[in-house]
Amino acid sequence: MSALALRAGDPARLGDYWVAGRLGRTEVYEGYDPCGQRVAIRMVPSGTTRLRRDLPAIMRVAGHCTARVIDARAEQDPACPAYTVSEFVPGPNLRALVGLEGPFGPDRLRRLAIGTATALVAIHEAGVIHRDLRPDTVLIGPEGPRVTGFGVARAAELWPAYLAPELFAGRPSGPAADVFAWGAVMLFAATGRDVFDDPAPDGVMHLVLSGAPDLGALAEPLRTLVGAALAKDPAQRPSARELLLALLGTWDPKRGSREAASLATVPRPGIGEIAESRYLSLPPSQRPLVPQTLLALIGVDDQGRDTVRHAPLATLPASIVHHFAAAGLLTVDDGRVTLRQLVLLRAWPRLHRWVAERRPCLIETARLRRRRVVLQRVLVGAVAALMAAAVLAASMADIRLR
Repeated sequence: MSALALRAGDPARLGDYWVAGRLGRTEVYEGYDPCGQRVAIRMVPSGTTRLRRDLPAIMRVAGHCTARVIDARAEQDPACPAYTVSEFVPGPNLRALVGLEGPFGPDRLRRLAIGTATALVAIHEAGVIHRDLRPDTVLIGPEGPRVTGFGVARAAELWPAYLAPELFAGRPSGPAADVFAWGAVMLFAATGRDVFDDPAPDGVMHLVLSGAPDLGALAEPLRTLVGAALAKDPAQRPSARELLLALLGTWDPKRGSREAASLATVPRPGIGEIAESRYLSLPPSQRPLVPQTLLALIGVDDQGRDTVRHAPLATLPASIVHHFAAAGLLTVDDGRVTLRQLVLLRAWPRLHRWVAERRPCLIETARLRRRRVVLQRVLVGAVAALMAAAVLAASMADIRLR
């Protein structure tokens, strides 16, 4: 899915990860690791006790139609909240895709059902309960559907329209609750609407507890499977493995992943890929101007960390600046040029290499710049002191004359 601009108060970095933008409304971000690998970072500002307890199991979840969790920080302090890091899926979530293209037909629906059932098998076999399966946590990427967000949802994030009946009675969530949510997700994909949604305050709970959704949009065998998954009694629902066996004739997750893979979308390019494409679209004669242009916008602080700095537009090749600004990589404001996001240093290998090759020069330039600022302050202070002394001397002379 497409990253949104960061909001005021959003982190620029989380641990070793640099943040590029938001992924939807919750605190999930597109980021980059130290090697420039694109990742999804989910903040977990509360419930770290549960995260510490569940993290080993969460990281055991196999990558069969899931976005695997590859790193995490379970400790929380004011400087850095807890978070999980998962594989990045460069595609829309199911809600966005259905909104764009309309409800799924029978073949796509079957592949979605296989992919999401395969994911639930992987999640449950690791001893994890998803708790928050819904159209927004199913991503459709270039390798087919990927379920994300398992095991880390907070109560405030849960959507009542995808909660199983037993959860409204205060019973703990189990694998059967995920199967109920799976059935509701299949109906959403087939109809384009949240079948248990209702504008009335108690309407959703009433529909979940006693409503009988119309299954007419589903073909067999999916109609029977979804009907069973939506049983009010959790004991009457099939397991994820039983769903996969009925859909595929086997519960082999590798085969499930292969069957679902054709339900794919064109990947959304990351900021590094956009920059590389922009660079290669320049005439070869102009490409040598790019390093000097971008390096003029990068500084190094007194702790050796890379920073963004402004440069006057008049000192840079205007054609190069506007070429990259047109892609949203640079900003031009009031005659000053700025790198839009420092994360480009990690996301674009070519720029990362340029910075690494010229780092001694960048450090020395930054040192001289800081020294110049200090000297300017000293000079201003000295001039101010001389002026004050001159005023005092003039005052004393005036007193003596009197």
